[in-house]
Amino acid sequence: MVKPFFASGRWVRAVLNRLDAQRYRRAHTSSAAVKDALTDGSKGTRFPVAVAYSAVMAMLFFTPAAQARPPVPPNVYRAVRHYWHTKTERIQAFNIVACETGGAYNTNATNGQYLGLFQMGSYARARYGHGSSADAQARAAHRYWLDSGWSPWSCRP
Repeated sequence: MVKPFFASGRWVRAVLNRLDAQRYRRAHTSSAAVKDALTDGSKGTRFPVAVAYSAVMAMLFFTPAAQARPPVPPNVYRAVRHYWHTKTERIQAFNIVACETGGAYNTNATNGQYLGLFQMGSYARARYGHGSSADAQARAAHRYWLDSGWSPWSCRP
């Protein structure tokens, strides 16, 4: 996901550096020099401190937070940890389960022909196995993942 320009850390640092420079000039110069310091020489426009401060504060407080996935139930957590061994694989598996079940983590979740935590279709269930427990479904999904990666899932990372 691409961040908007106003969420860039460099932009914030540039504004804050300019504010610090303006405060320093104000403290160490006369009022006429301060007026010149607040004027951008190249454009002749004013850059008031209050506007810059407001822009920074608005960016900090009104930037939307990333969507967090709902907490994972213990049985699903243990099943995924058992079959996926690296941190990256586990995070991807948890994200797949959260997306495929709509955040419900329901082992009985259905969507047409797709069933379970990983929403596996009838072909995948017949080939890789399936069960009613989170462990059985994670085992089947892990077998499927070893053969195909995340490409069979619509919510792939």
